[in-house]
Amino acid sequence: MSFESLFTNAKTLPNIPKVVQELIASFENPDVDFDEVSNKVSMDPVLSAKVLRMANSAHYGVSRSIENISDGVVLLGFPALRTMVLASGIAGSMTVPKTLDRRQFWSRNFLVAEITKRLAKHCDDVDPESAFTAGMIHAIGELLIHAGEPEKAEQIQEAIKLGGKLKATEESILGYTYVDVSAELATRWKFPLKVVDGLKYQSAPEKAENFSEIAALIRIAKYLYEAQMNNVDENQIKRDFPLELALKCKMDTQTVMKNIAQVSSLETAFTSVIEDVH
Repeated sequence: MSFESLFTNAKTLPNIPKVVQELIASFENPDVDFDEVSNKVSMDPVLSAKVLRMANSAHYGVSRSIENISDGVVLLGFPALRTMVLASGIAGSMTVPKTLDRRQFWSRNFLVAEITKRLAKHCDDVDPESAFTAGMIHAIGELLIHAGEPEKAEQIQEAIKLGGKLKATEESILGYTYVDVSAELATRWKFPLKVVDGLKYQSAPEKAENFSEIAALIRIAKYLYEAQMNNVDENQIKRDFPLELALKCKMDTQTVMKNIAQVSSLETAFTSVIEDVH
């Protein structure tokens, strides 16, 4: 199957809820009607239940129980609520093929997203919620590849087990990579250019025509995620930290290094989303 066919095959291309599509458009609409959006979310019982469950999790530490979407907008703010809805809507609309471990796939994506968001909070002019959104779908292309090219996807997995590098293996077998697919899907979903560029250049931020802070943050987040998963010593994490990329993002690296364990910790408020997706 060609690259283009992945996006024209109705069986592989996910259909995200209309309210999620509207929320994607709201990234570039400063005049979005918060009440209208919250009403639309409230009309979707499954989506609203997931959002309220996340909003009431200990992770957000709100002072009182959030009982409706309107309260969520007031207490959490629209950007955070939008992130919750996007997370639930996108994850819930995409079936994870049997060739992938559902829990492992979404856990990795949400943890990378969480770390990306934490890093963004230490940078100038980077919206943490946009950074989280990009991190959340940074590997979404894997789902389309496994759905559209299951046999080749298994070949790639076998090659990786034997020591192959993912990017080179995908390019050799498919002629494109999950990064390419992720960026194209974000384009078709009409995510803002900053999110699309973040996905497109996540493997090599330095190759972007105009430097993408989000791409750099995803790259750093993936480094920290892998380091934690492999139980790398904290001192080693600091020594190998992609400092040059961080400085290009105008990151407060002194604070990040001081709190590196907290920044790279593998915990997220989106555990319930991981449990619910199919």
